[in-house]
Amino acid sequence: MKRRTFIYTISLGLATSPLLAQKAKKDIPEKLNITKVEIKAGAKKPLKFLHVTDSHVITWDKRSPNQEDIYKKRIKVFFRSRKRWDMTLAYAKENNLPILNTGDVFDFTTPASIEFLKNEVMPNSCIYAVGNHEFSRYCGSQKEVEHDAETVNAMQSAVNYDIGFSSHIIEGVNFIAIDNVVYQFNQSQLEKLEAEIKKGLPIIAMFHIPIYSEKFFNYLFKINTSNPRRPRKCTSLIGLPDDKVAMCDQRMMRRQKPNEITKKVVELLSTNKLIKGIICGHVHKNITDTLPNGAVMTCSEGGYKGWAQEITIS
Repeated sequence: MKRRTFIYTISLGLATSPLLAQKAKKDIPEKLNITKVEIKAGAKKPLKFLHVTDSHVITWDKRSPNQEDIYKKRIKVFFRSRKRWDMTLAYAKENNLPILNTGDVFDFTTPASIEFLKNEVMPNSCIYAVGNHEFSRYCGSQKEVEHDAETVNAMQSAVNYDIGFSSHIIEGVNFIAIDNVVYQFNQSQLEKLEAEIKKGLPIIAMFHIPIYSEKFFNYLFKINTSNPRRPRKCTSLIGLPDDKVAMCDQRMMRRQKPNEITKKVVELLSTNKLIKGIICGHVHKNITDTLPNGAVMTCSEGGYKGWAQEITIS
C-alpha cells in the first residue's frame, strides 16, 4: 500500500449521480445537529473537520431486482437520509470543513450504492473508513458482513487507497483508517499499525466500530438491555474483556469475543502515547471518552438522523 500525503483543503461540490436514491416524504425545513470535539494531537496548525458517520443513504435501481424487497422495506426507515446527506455536504462546503467519514455511507450494497460511493462519497471525503453496511447486501446478519471477493473488489474500485488499512498525513498528524467491521483486527493490520507507530508521528485512528472502554460499555449495555423493542445483552464494541463478554447474550458472543490479535491492537490503541484520538461510528450515539493513554475516543450520532461532529485537531 502506497503511503501518501493528503492536501488539507478539498473540493466539496455536490455531485449528481444517475442512480435512484430516495426522496424525503415531506419537504420539512431542517438543520444539522452539530456536536464539537477537540483532540490535542500536536498538529503543526489547528485542523477542523466535519465527522460524518452512519448516513445509511438508500441507493437501488433495477440492476439488482432481487434486492427490491429490501429497498422497499429500508426506505421506510431511512426515507430522509438522502436529504440529510445533501445537507451535510452543503454544511461542509459552506464552512470549509473537510469530511472525515467512518462508514455506513449507504444502507446495503448494490451496483447503485457502489456508484454513490465512487461519485459522491469519495470526492467529498478527505478520509474514509468502511462500515459494516458496505459489505451487506441484505442489511443484516454477521454472516453476510464477511468480506467476499466480489464486494471487496467493488468497494476497492470505488476507493483510491487500501480499504483495509491506510495512512494519510495532514499537518504532521498521521490519520489511519482501518477496516474493523467483522469485530476483529487482523495480523496485517497489527503489523502496519506497529510500523506507523515506529515513525513517531501523533496518530488519529479512524474505524467504524469503537473499541472497548468502560464508559462506552456501561452506557451502551444499559441502553441495549433496556430497549423495549429489542432488548439485547451486547454493546457492539471491539476488544471486550472476558468478564464483559460473559455478560453478553450467547448469540452475540461470537462477534464480541476478541481473538489474540484483536486484543493486541486494542491494547496498542488504548495504551500507546502516540495514539491521540479515535474517531468512529456504528453505535448511533454521541459519546466521547478518554482512554488510559489520554486518547480521545469519540462517536457521532447517525448522519441519517441529521447529526455530525465538528472535530478540531490541535
